[in-house]
Amino acid sequence: MASQTNKVEGKDIAAKKLTAAEKAWMAKLEQVLFDCPSDRLSCYTVGDGDLTFYDKNIADAWERAHPTLTLDASDLHTRAGSMLGKVQAPFQIDSCQSA
Repeated sequence: MASQTNKVEGKDIAAKKLTAAEKAWMAKLEQVLFDCPSDRLSCYTVGDGDLTFYDKNIADAWERAHPTLTLDASDLHTRAGSMLGKVQAPFQIDSCQSA
């Protein structure tokens, strides 16, 4: 991923390249996620340090049964009974919409 330089308060700033240890940690984390033993697990974040896991099969079935309801993720999974648990990260995980 290319680093972009920006000006903040008249100074050029840019993210430093990942260290070897950071790259190795990211690769290990990605492998752990890909090694998930189930195809029913999914997760979301609300922009904090938590990944909230839910049963996507239950959530999908509930959404099909209630197509006109528009709920945020937490309300949907609470009502559907699909919430499974949380994993906490030591840093913030932003929640962004795709363009």
